Amino acid sequence: MAFDDNWEAIFSQQEWGKYPNEDVIRFTARNFYSAEDRQSIRILDLGCGGGATTWYLAREGFDVYSVDGSPSAIKQATAYLRHENLSATFTVADFVQLDFDNGFFDAVYDLGAIQHNTKVNIEKIYREVARVLKPGGLFFSSSINVETSGQDSAEQVEENTFLHLNSINADVLVHLFTEKELRNLMNLFKNVTIDSTLRSWNNGKAQIGHYLVSGVAGSSK
Repeated sequence: MAFDDNWEAIFSQQEWGKYPNEDVIRFTARNFYSAEDRQSIRILDLGCGGGATTWYLAREGFDVYSVDGSPSAIKQATAYLRHENLSATFTVADFVQLDFDNGFFDAVYDLGAIQHNTKVNIEKIYREVARVLKPGGLFFSSSINVETSGQDSAEQVEENTFLHLNSINADVLVHLFTEKELRNLMNLFKNVTIDSTLRSWNNGKAQIGHYLVSGVAGSSK
């Protein structure tokens, strides 16, 4: 099992975001806004948390499926969409073994969820993402990278994987990616793009970096 139970403790005590990341809006607009029938486009929100990305995708008319390991997160997300008269298919699930058929989705979105796993489980999750995507389906991921500060004071559990990293706003396991590592993981996909962002705070004393990754699925595995 890959899911970190600390997330359930977090979601059971607080709400977690109401609005989507601007990068996912750009990606969706670029790839799907011109679709004649948005309801025919099936998208998986992997690690939906409180439902921000799911809310946006449902509001835009897509057929959205959302999974999270935290029952409290799923409860929050379901209530959020119900309040807005929107709908999606929600499931409590572990990412390493998704209960979907091969080639089920047109797109899979990962907004900082896969990064909260060990390297072994990250590899398994990437294979699952490739499996559930249709040939030609799109994968989009925002993943924290090694430019992120706070590593010296964190507890390292394996290479580039930490507990108590003060650059993120939750005390959970987090893996910091290198570009080389992501390119190896994305060997399962075609037309791979990897871009990066770097943001500072506390008057430049701390920073957090992300890779924005996308690729096109080949044949379902």
